[in-house]
Amino acid sequence: DRYYVKLQSVEPLHNRGYTVFNQQVFQVCIKDTRSALLRVINLERQGEHIDQDLVKGVIDIFIDLGLGSPNLYNAEFEEAFLPATSDYFVRQASGWLSEDSFPEYLRKAEVALNAEEQRVTNYLHRSTQMKLKHVVIQALLAQPQSQLLEKETGVVYLLDNDKREDLARMHRMFSLVDNGLNPISHAFRQYVTDRGSKIVDERVEQAKTVASKSEALSDPTFIQTLLDLHDRFKGIVQECFSQDSLFQKSLKEAFEVFVNRDIGKFSFAALMSSFCDRILKKSGERLSDDQVELLLTKMVELFSFLSDKDLFAEIYRNQLSKRLLYETSASEDAEKSMIAKLKMKCGAQFTSKLEGMLTDLSLALDTQKDFKEHCDQLPESKAACGGIEFGVTVLTTGFWPSYQAHEASLCPEMQKAIQVFSNYYN
Repeated sequence: DRYYVKLQSVEPLHNRGYTVFNQQVFQVCIKDTRSALLRVINLERQGEHIDQDLVKGVIDIFIDLGLGSPNLYNAEFEEAFLPATSDYFVRQASGWLSEDSFPEYLRKAEVALNAEEQRVTNYLHRSTQMKLKHVVIQALLAQPQSQLLEKETGVVYLLDNDKREDLARMHRMFSLVDNGLNPISHAFRQYVTDRGSKIVDERVEQAKTVASKSEALSDPTFIQTLLDLHDRFKGIVQECFSQDSLFQKSLKEAFEVFVNRDIGKFSFAALMSSFCDRILKKSGERLSDDQVELLLTKMVELFSFLSDKDLFAEIYRNQLSKRLLYETSASEDAEKSMIAKLKMKCGAQFTSKLEGMLTDLSLALDTQKDFKEHCDQLPESKAACGGIEFGVTVLTTGFWPSYQAHEASLCPEMQKAIQVFSNYYN
């Protein structure tokens, strides 16, 4: 190699040795060797123990004879191995389809796919990995997908029985298939739509027997049921579908279908707002701050599906005004939190009036304090306001709902107090 090969410009001894071995030995037994390899690999797939070191040694001969290039390995082994693998798993898929449930099929398919990936690590060339994975996915998942999804133990069964581990596996496996998640997301959307529509149908029937408006709006069961429904499917999207945007979209579209249905006399907007009113009132359920915060968060998520958000805003503003003016609000922090959530969802313009109402109440406290100090400094002191406890809340017209004005015949003490405040404020 050092002198003769260079001087004569002939093939190096090392390469020449491989060439001679290839011509005199390898080409003679290549068919038998390849057949033996394929047979042994299939035996391992069926659970039998094989000598992996021996198989790797033979595979390495294919690589070595290519003198560093996988071309010979590809031509003499891989081109036969991949179709044989496809045939093997097509047969396996056929048997599993007829014998196994949908979740059991996916478990077997996942085990098989992992085993093939490990096979590459153990003794095949790394260039085979993606090709082998594609072949297995096509045979076990892509080709039989429609048959799998039509099984009685398919998507609907998994959702009905809350089989979250199997749902996660389904998403994980079919995400490997081109557009493999599309039919699953469609099935998921239809399932959620059906469940939500059933709840709404029951509400419509129930509403026919409700006697009064207060009874219809004060019952939180309907909205709570929808919150629980959304909570459940949101959890599935998070835990099982890895927050996949495709399934988030399906969940959103499903809820938009039934949350915007006509449910009779009292709209979804009114029921949602009344549910919030019940949470935020002192007379409502006794909930901890964390529970209130969680419920409000869920409520805003449900509200986001509502198309008539302006109607909700108007009803909510009326109810907020009563809570603030009648001092029945359980927590100012909770009120601010709800408005902040609505602002984040719909923008500053949507909540400007609501924020203005809270600001008015805050300013009113300062005004009342200053007015009291003003009265204390008057010569008449306590008698300045006619000897009565007198408080005024000044409101900004544009923020608050309009109310019908009523003429009132006031006692002299009240008239005097009003005059004192007018003189102070103006």
